[in-house]
Parts: sequence; C-alpha cells; structure tokens
Amino acid sequence: FMAAAREGDFAGLLRLLAPDAVVEGDAAAVLVGTPARMTGRESVAGFFDGSAHAALPALVEGRPGYAWYHRGAAMVAFDFTVVDGVVTRVDFRADPDVLAAVVRREEDRER
Repeated sequence: FMAAAREGDFAGLLRLLAPDAVVEGDAAAVLVGTPARMTGRESVAGFFDGSAHAALPALVEGRPGYAWYHRGAAMVAFDFTVVDGVVTRVDFRADPDVLAAVVRREEDRER
C-alpha cells in the first residue's frame, strides 16, 4: 500500500482498498494537519496517491504500520486495519502515549 502511495499508483491503491475504506485522525493528528475523517476507496486513494514519502516503516502498538518522522521523532503513526488482504481503515495517531511506543523498523524491500 505504501509503495503504491509513494509511486503514485492510483490503480494499485484502489485494488488494495476496501470499497468502504475509512481514514480517521485522532485529535492530536488533526492538530498537525491530518484529515479528521474521509470515507470511500476513491477518496482514500486520492489522498495517498503520490504521497507518504516521509513515512517510514514502524511498529504501532506492536503491529506493522508506518510513521511520519521529523528530525528523528515520530510525529504521526499510520495504523492500518487489513481484512481479507485489503485495507479497510487507516488511523492517523499522534497521541503522545501512542507515539512514545512507536518503534521504527527496517523496510521490507521485497513487497
């Protein structure tokens, strides 16, 4: 998903998103500029299309996700929900307690 987002692969994003995909930002994430909420595969794909270049692989509460880092500190975590191989939800999380537990991980180049 993130590779398709970075590469501007809109068709790939559409294939990887559920029709009723949702993006939602917690209050802290909205304060730093993430959307509060968006719904639908096309809207979510359009938001991510060609973006997310500053996001790096991370563990978010022990699960694979991504985080936008600034000067080495996680600023917003991207927490994905995947069901049957498609992304159904992306939560942008910037609550300080969540960010304190985000751990950067090496990117899997084979995906």
